[in-house]
Amino acid sequence: MVRMIAQKVYDAVMMDSLAMMSPACYMDFSMDSCSQDELIERFGALQNAARRGATPEQFDAALGNSAKLTKLVAEFGSNVVFPTNMWERLEM
Repeated sequence: MVRMIAQKVYDAVMMDSLAMMSPACYMDFSMDSCSQDELIERFGALQNAARRGATPEQFDAALGNSAKLTKLVAEFGSNVVFPTNMWERLEM
């Protein structure tokens, strides 16, 4: 079962719509504290992954984990590195 946040992000990248994402989507996918350029770069990396075959299940498996997000987009040809997200920083 895919969590709602992962499905929302997957749908947003497939629809090319940042507006579809909630604040929780931004936080869980390491896009909450970045510049506009970094946001577009990360969104584009996720979009590329989804359009090249990444599934909502893969997005779900990477949710909340910057290393897994980086690995996911790398599998589909991106060199974008996702920074530590808010949840990971709280765990430190």
